[in-house]
Parts: sequence; C-alpha cells; structure tokens
Amino acid sequence: MSKPGLLGISLCLTIVILVSNIPFVTSESEEVTRIEGSVVKICQLVGDFDKERNQSTISMTFNRYGVAGADLGVSFEHRGKLIFLFGDTIGVPSFPNSGKDDSFAYTVDNNPDDGLNLTFYTSASGKFLPPIVPGLSQGPFEVPMEGIDIEGQAYVYFTTNHTEERTMGSSVLTKLNDNNMDFTYIYTLSTNKFLNVQVEAVNNSDIAGLPKSTGKGLLIWGSGEYRKSNPYLAYMPLESIEDRSSILYFKGIDNNGLPIWSKNEEEAAPLF
Repeated sequence: MSKPGLLGISLCLTIVILVSNIPFVTSESEEVTRIEGSVVKICQLVGDFDKERNQSTISMTFNRYGVAGADLGVSFEHRGKLIFLFGDTIGVPSFPNSGKDDSFAYTVDNNPDDGLNLTFYTSASGKFLPPIVPGLSQGPFEVPMEGIDIEGQAYVYFTTNHTEERTMGSSVLTKLNDNNMDFTYIYTLSTNKFLNVQVEAVNNSDIAGLPKSTGKGLLIWGSGEYRKSNPYLAYMPLESIEDRSSILYFKGIDNNGLPIWSKNEEEAAPLF
C-alpha cells in the first residue's frame, strides 16, 4: 500500500465535509463564496442512506456496525491502514449507556475517487466499539481529536473534563494497544492553550528555527477555549513523545528574527 494513496484518502474526507452552496461573510466589506465546481461531494461516509442522491451508502455503517451518524473524522496512517477518529456518535454502540459514544474505523482503499469503504472497530456483538481510555471521562465534547503513528506505535490525543463552565477542560495523550484496541493514558497534555491539537512529524533539518537541527521532531498546533482561542505552536523531539517535559512552546521572535522557545505553556504566544 503506497503512502501517497492513503494521504489522498485523508484529503478525500475533507472534500466530503466542505461541500456547501452557502456563502459566508468574513467582514462587512468582504464576502467569500464557493467557486462552482471547485469542491465536489464524493460520497457520504456514514449512515445507510444518502438522501441527497437517493441511494445506499458504500459502507452501510448503521446496518453493519450500528453507526447512524458521527462527528469529526480525523484520520492518520497506522500499519497500512488509514484510521478515522470519530467524535460523538449516534447509533447502537457495543456498550449502551456507557457514556462512551465515540467511534473509530479504518479503510485500506487506495483510491478515494469512487468513495471509501469504512470498517468500524467492533466488539463481539458486532456493534461499533468506542475508543476507550480507562479512567477517562468520555461524554459529550470529550472526543478523540488527533492521532499519529511513530515507528508502528499509534498515539491518540483526546479532549476530556467537560463542564458547564468549560466546554473542553483538558487534553490527554494516549497509546493504542493493537491487540485489544483500547488506549492507555500517558499524560495530560494541557489544561490551557493546547486543548485541541493537530500534530505533524517533521525532519528538524527541513525547518529553520526549531530547537533541534538534526533528527525528527513533532510540531503541535493547539487552541484553547472552545471556538474562542488563538492558535499556538509547540515542539518536542519525536522520540520523546511520551515525555511531556520535553515540550517547548513558541514564545515569539527575538530582535534578530529568530524563534524563542519556552518550557512554560503560559508563555506560548498567539501565532497571529
């Protein structure tokens, strides 16, 4: 299975989600609209029936796995599969009334042009298996939000600790056990500026200004208060992903135009 094929499928999900005929306004004087034909719907990923096209979906996820609808759909490659992390999921889970109503699935399709066939992870009952982290609160707004494979080991970030006062209270890093498909808590990543994150592995030598110039690193983009936060940036050596103390936060630019990095999350500076 070629890596470019899987990455193309990851992009396909974005195309499915972004279909819209509705213009949106960024300011009173600037209106941004979709250019006709620039974004097209490829397929409906979840549920059994596509009402717009009056036809069955490819994956028939409710009939096969109990998945009627789902939020999010973050994807990452792991051991020859493209894994999709879905948030709050409507349907019939493996463990009814558990409060753990997220789901995750995978595809091995290489060509997204004719749609995707999703296989959801299930228990012996055949219904979708929530991504379970023992001891972690996983109700509404407490969802898997990002994943990455490092040398065959999958790591997944979750949001948790939802309250009426704070939509998302903290983020945590977990490690996937491929034998039983459950997750092990490693550490709390943030309770402040990195509640929602996106990560990317990079070669340190490719990007000027990183704390290290050799080896590989992990760039972490984050945001804090739900839908009200500036974006922030952090860095850690890729091999140290399980060591939270190795994280350095982008603090700003010095007088010579060089990035400043801090071990203190409170000093993380907005990117814009």
